[in-house]
Amino acid sequence: FDIGEERNVRQLVVSHVGVAETPTAGNGSMNTANYEFYVLNEEKVRYMTGLAIFEKNEGRKIFPINRYFKKDYVGGQMFRSFFGYTFCYLLMLLLWVLYKLDVLLGGMSIEELLECGRNWGILYVGGLVFYLFVTWIVYSRRYDYASRSQTMYASRLRHLVKKYDNKDRTDRTKDNRGGRVR
Repeated sequence: FDIGEERNVRQLVVSHVGVAETPTAGNGSMNTANYEFYVLNEEKVRYMTGLAIFEKNEGRKIFPINRYFKKDYVGGQMFRSFFGYTFCYLLMLLLWVLYKLDVLLGGMSIEELLECGRNWGILYVGGLVFYLFVTWIVYSRRYDYASRSQTMYASRLRHLVKKYDNKDRTDRTKDNRGGRVR
C-alpha cells in the first residue's frame, strides 16, 4: 500500500521472519510464520448488534407468545382472568359479609337476603363480562404485536444470512486451493 491509499481489505496476510528460539545445527535458522488478520465488516457487526439488542429486550415478550395459535393464547389468558376475577370477587364478598355480619344475623329477612344475593350475582356477571372483554382486547393486541415482531425479526435474520453468507461463501471458495469446497 502506498501512504494515503485506501482499499477495501477483507483479509490481510503478514509474513514474519525472525530467528528461531531453539538453536539448530547451524548458526541459527530462520523462523517464518504466517499471521492472518481479518478486517471486521462494520455494517454486518452493527446489523447483528441491532438484532441481538432486539432479541434481548423484546425476545422475552414475543418468543414465548409465538409458541401458541392466537385463539389458544388468548383463550388461555381469558381462562386465567376468569379465575383471578372470581377469586378477587369472592374475597370482596367475604369482606362485605364480615363487615355486615351483625346486620345479616340480626334482622334481615329471607327476601332481603335473596335480593342482596341477586344484586351480588348481577354485579359479578356484569363485572366478569367486562373484565373478560378487556382481557380479550389486551391479549389479542399483544399477540398481534408479538407476531409482527417475530415476522420482522425472522425477515431480518434471513436478510443477514442472504446478504453476508453469500459474500463469505465466495471468499472461502476463492481461498480453497484444491480439495472439497467448504
